[in-house]
Amino acid sequence: MRRVLPWLICTAGLWACESSVEDTGPADATADAGTADTGLVDLGNTDTGAADRGVDAGFLDATFDDATANDTGPTDTGIPDQRPEDCDPLQPEVCMFPWPSDLYLVPDTTRLTGVTLRFGPTTLPKNRAGVRIDPAPYARMDGYGLGTPIMMLFPNVDPTQLYDETQIEDSLGSVAPIWLLEDTGEGYRRVPYFAELDQSEADPARRTLFVRPAVILNEQTRYVVIVRGLRDTNGTVYPKSPAFAALLAGNTTDPLLQPRQERFVGILGVLDNYQIDPDEVQLAWEFNTASGQALHSRLLSMRDEALAFVGLTGPAITIDSTEEFVPVEDGSGRPVDPDMRYRVEGTITVPSFLTNKTIAFVNHTVLNLDADGVPQRGPDRDVHFWMVVPHSTASATISHGLIQYGHGLLGSGSQTMGGHNRKIANTHHYVIFGCDLAGFSEAEELPVGIAVNDMTAFEWIGDTIHQGLIDYLVLGRAMQGRLASDPFFTSRGILIDPSRFYYSGISQGGIFGGTYMAISTDVTRGHLGVPGMNYNLLLHRSVDFTPFFEMMRVSYPSVLDQNINLGLAQLLWDGTDPVSYYRHISNNPFIGTPAHTVLAAPAKGDWQVAVLSMEIVARSTGLGFSLLADYDDERTPFGVSPVPYPHSGSGIVLYDFGNPWPAPGNVPPNDNLGDPHGLPRRLDAHNRQMDHFFRTGEIIDVCGGDGCHPE
Repeated sequence: MRRVLPWLICTAGLWACESSVEDTGPADATADAGTADTGLVDLGNTDTGAADRGVDAGFLDATFDDATANDTGPTDTGIPDQRPEDCDPLQPEVCMFPWPSDLYLVPDTTRLTGVTLRFGPTTLPKNRAGVRIDPAPYARMDGYGLGTPIMMLFPNVDPTQLYDETQIEDSLGSVAPIWLLEDTGEGYRRVPYFAELDQSEADPARRTLFVRPAVILNEQTRYVVIVRGLRDTNGTVYPKSPAFAALLAGNTTDPLLQPRQERFVGILGVLDNYQIDPDEVQLAWEFNTASGQALHSRLLSMRDEALAFVGLTGPAITIDSTEEFVPVEDGSGRPVDPDMRYRVEGTITVPSFLTNKTIAFVNHTVLNLDADGVPQRGPDRDVHFWMVVPHSTASATISHGLIQYGHGLLGSGSQTMGGHNRKIANTHHYVIFGCDLAGFSEAEELPVGIAVNDMTAFEWIGDTIHQGLIDYLVLGRAMQGRLASDPFFTSRGILIDPSRFYYSGISQGGIFGGTYMAISTDVTRGHLGVPGMNYNLLLHRSVDFTPFFEMMRVSYPSVLDQNINLGLAQLLWDGTDPVSYYRHISNNPFIGTPAHTVLAAPAKGDWQVAVLSMEIVARSTGLGFSLLADYDDERTPFGVSPVPYPHSGSGIVLYDFGNPWPAPGNVPPNDNLGDPHGLPRRLDAHNRQMDHFFRTGEIIDVCGGDGCHPE
């Protein structure tokens, strides 16, 4: 992801948006070779391969100060306030707390889980203009996502009772005030978690209490949350809400609570099994996670139809432009790049499953779903690609493999041309190519800005990323199937070995690379650079999203509403977020899909993508992801046993540039060493490790046996 964003987003329809396209390609080749590596955030004057570009902080300050000063409160649109039947009475202070709740999982015999997620017409938050978030898209889900935040409100809670991300083991202790339990079908087992109070809210009486599972939850599974003995900063134990007390007593007469009474008997059974005194319990509820069908079926059906349509060799490749470079100045007038021989741009045609939908007076794309929620093909779309062809291709005896590149946050496929990729291509003999990730590319800068003003529009983002991943798959199929015989390459004697086809994504490309690797039928080895998963966990911990939060605060001034909005956004992200797919990369591949292996390379203290999320991957059982030996010289994550080098299989190698571990909590890191996010990709040792993994499937130690502390 990028450090800061190169755009001026329009919020509340008041501000125009502009963006500048920065090509990290050959124009900076000479500067790239000689620029000192300071470890500081790149604002566009040096080549990091990630296009970390800046937004004028003064603009944000002026814009949002003015917007707040001129705001006179919500417009009276005639929309009723939240109806009691649309809210969960267990925590009446906030309509949708506790989250996630079985209240909104209504019986539906057509779904695998037996329920459909349905919010009421007034359940979801409304913005300053009085526009409520549309509940319709969430009915695609038959439960909650696997990385859902668990949220509740206990005003002025004493934080010393809460176990943060450094105390995960204590969450399983008998005296823990919060218990998270999973229904295994044969009983219940404790689930590790960490708790944190929302640091974006200044008022301790309104701080969301997050309980975040420290493992990826299982699909189609029942979970129970139990809270007991919590007290406020004055030492007062919180009383039960009237609704919860009635459910606990089993004598509710409230028609809104009666449907939950039968299911609540199961919670009483959990209390009995663990010998928990019901009188000590302040709050307890259950929720169910979604089925694999709800999480994956749209993307997999698109994949299967698209790849069947384009065939084994993929669509035709059209080369639109080429530019030739020389390795050193030779008097010919041709541009100089020490690594890249040709810069190539071209186009392929990809089956499209998108249609247009107007939200907030703006037209953008959503999935073209039939009455059963199955994506349908419409007119095909042209997808532009960029390609690095290195000087090593001038040899008539060296064959070159293929690497598909995944770009950074709201970036462009042009980032394929970054200096680190040019060097990798020439040193290790690859042709590297990439395209935009539709849904989270530069084209979505304005839609994302609109979505934080009216969260109904987040449907655009969650849906369009599905198509972006299909574009990636089809582009990879075309390059593997056709590049070796393309006249541009054969006429120049360039040897392509299509059997050596790999994926490498950085930042956002490392995040969605987890999803790409789970669904690809052509690529079986991938590299995920500075990766993460579960956007709901990542957002508050990333400096990249500060401008988004600033804008959301204008439209949704309540921080509680903002947190609900992010929980809702995650439900629409769950169809593509790798939190839904890590389980299916290595050990449990989808039907008709090979098993994959992945080298993940996070950077300790990363300011943009929280390493914590990858430790959750390693801790989750059954995924087949290992932490490599000497992971860190300060700590070993709870519940994880590092494995020795060399390692065959998926693994996580932590690169340490001296940054400290971030302080616990949902705020971005900040230290005097600067952001290490862009550094691993520049290391020759890192790239040698990646190349060895691609060629052999083996992760080797390139760090000298004491963890990766690059000089």
